[in-house]
Amino acid sequence: MSLLTGVAAPRAGAPVPKGFMLPNNVLQVDWDELLPPGTADHADTSPPPQHNYLGESAPAAKQTGSSAVNPDLHGLMLRIPGFIVPLDLDTAGRVVEFFLVPYYGACIHVPPPPPNQIVYVRASKPFLVKDGTDAYWITGQMRIERKRTNMASASYSMTASKIEPYP
Repeated sequence: MSLLTGVAAPRAGAPVPKGFMLPNNVLQVDWDELLPPGTADHADTSPPPQHNYLGESAPAAKQTGSSAVNPDLHGLMLRIPGFIVPLDLDTAGRVVEFFLVPYYGACIHVPPPPPNQIVYVRASKPFLVKDGTDAYWITGQMRIERKRTNMASASYSMTASKIEPYP
């Protein structure tokens, strides 16, 4: 049974829809489930690109939107797909900390998503990102915890126990 939808889990081998329990009590979710209950879905809408602010003449794109969270997710083991925006690298160039965002390019050439649509992630082991346009599945225990950087704020955080390519 899904904790969020109350629907029975799919049969073995079938694709796993969002909001369903995977083995080892991992709940697979999508970005709309990070919104507070009863909130309209806006996670699939990426803002238009804003170029010329990465050290050029214009100021950085400003983050707007809600920091309100879904309290039901706190402490759950989740699996969520998204794109990686590196925040900290080790001396070998591997990612140690990053923002997980719902669409490619977030925090780079567009205003960052709202804080409730960004997850601050600390990798349990540093890893290489070969192509910044690739999406990943991130698995870890979700916490409602605000993290701020000079790039953006996140309403959620987790330590990634598993990082795998998104098919």
